[in-house]
Amino acid sequence: MPNEESPFVVIYDSMLALNLPVKTLLVLALIYGYTRNADGWYTYKSEIAERLRMQPSGVSRALRSLMNRGLVRGIRDIGGPRLETPAETDYSGPFIVVYDWMLDRRLAGRELLVYALIYGFNKSGKGCYGRREWIGKRLNISNPGKVIAILKRRRLVQETYKRDGSPLLAAMLK
Repeated sequence: MPNEESPFVVIYDSMLALNLPVKTLLVLALIYGYTRNADGWYTYKSEIAERLRMQPSGVSRALRSLMNRGLVRGIRDIGGPRLETPAETDYSGPFIVVYDWMLDRRLAGRELLVYALIYGFNKSGKGCYGRREWIGKRLNISNPGKVIAILKRRRLVQETYKRDGSPLLAAMLK
């Protein structure tokens, strides 16, 4: 059930520009959220997997990829495994919020990002007036229309039109 107070992960637009697979992007965003103002995050792959509704093997692949690119460091510490992002890392600026309840909807990667973006605009009560081209550019997705069609078929997004013919997208909270 949607809950504004549920845990969430913040994905900054500068993270989207890294062209990471969405599951890897979620792992990076989660680690960054815990480490941006701290010396690291003591955690286990199983905890990350449970939080992000992923298989532990998927978390391992994501961590390997992030470590190989220098986006995350893993340190064996006396308190257990510790993850951190490099000190000079600053993902600031525009962002989208992925609430944990969104992960329970079993959306594919791009579907999750588009849904989260549309939902974020719905919270303002105005809906998402972004054209498909803007959504594609913002999320680094080549065919946002196809993703929106999937979300509409699953009744997770509803599309109406303003008087000028521009689309208004609304996230459904079924």
